[in-house]
Amino acid sequence: MFNTSILCDWVVPPHDFSYQVENYVIPPEIRTEDSLSNVVRIGRHVVLVKVSSIGKSDEPLLRAEVTSFDPMCDKEIEDIKRGIDRWLGLSDDLKPFYAIVNNDPVMRTAIKMRHGAKDKANFSPFEAVISTVCAQNVQFKRLYGMMGNMCNRFGDKVSMNNITYSAFPTSYALANCSLEELRACKVGYRADYIKSIAESVEDGLVDFDSLQHLPYEEGKRQLLKLHGVGPYTADLCLILGFRKKDIFHLDLYVREALWQFYFKGQHVTDDVLRDFVNNRWPGYQGWAIAMLTTNTEALAARLGVAFRLKSGATI
Repeated sequence: MFNTSILCDWVVPPHDFSYQVENYVIPPEIRTEDSLSNVVRIGRHVVLVKVSSIGKSDEPLLRAEVTSFDPMCDKEIEDIKRGIDRWLGLSDDLKPFYAIVNNDPVMRTAIKMRHGAKDKANFSPFEAVISTVCAQNVQFKRLYGMMGNMCNRFGDKVSMNNITYSAFPTSYALANCSLEELRACKVGYRADYIKSIAESVEDGLVDFDSLQHLPYEEGKRQLLKLHGVGPYTADLCLILGFRKKDIFHLDLYVREALWQFYFKGQHVTDDVLRDFVNNRWPGYQGWAIAMLTTNTEALAARLGVAFRLKSGATI
């Protein structure tokens, strides 16, 4: 094994790494004490990346310990750095967003509770697409299970200190497995979608890496060509896979949060909600919704608002 230590000294403050360790730790991520681990593919390498904080929220500094089977060149190390940056949002600057929501009592309370909280993204765009397909019409507990089952069944493995880490499967692995093998991972009807998307990648019909450079409408149009990807899944994929902060996705949980926090429980229409979000938080719709939908019960309690649903952030 070869070990490389990367000092992530470019993190834009504030950055609360503990928030990322505590929330939405969905396979292939693994929480180990105060660190986050992930097995990823960088070129021909399968590497274990373990990230921990050696700084604090307002003076962030992270260290990534990278373990690989073979030595890596400088370019591959730079690719890992870029991957970590996107995964953990190290270059995201929350300060402009905080400035525009300063007069919003709900957002101000959420930020006070989670100052420096940045959402994570999937390490690879392919993983983002498959994970959002798995998230269709399902509770978070089952989503965690689906992702873990696919990683354990089809993903590359790295063992360290008596712990076996599994990567998210490659498109090749999922394209060449059977539907029965996929269904054994408890993904249900999504097995057909997952296999079809993987086959599209292997056949060269879609290039997820290029999507991050496309305007929103064009990127969404490309995703909608995929079997099993509708408007909601496409939007969520652009948020989780490409860190698009200005996209508003609307589902049952988001509706309930907006109704309770901003409309006194009144069930206004989706069109009203879209206009409200787009006008209130222009350019930061995705970040605002993330603030409202992570550990929402605690935020509701702090605001004295009844909230009937449970966040899946800490399953």
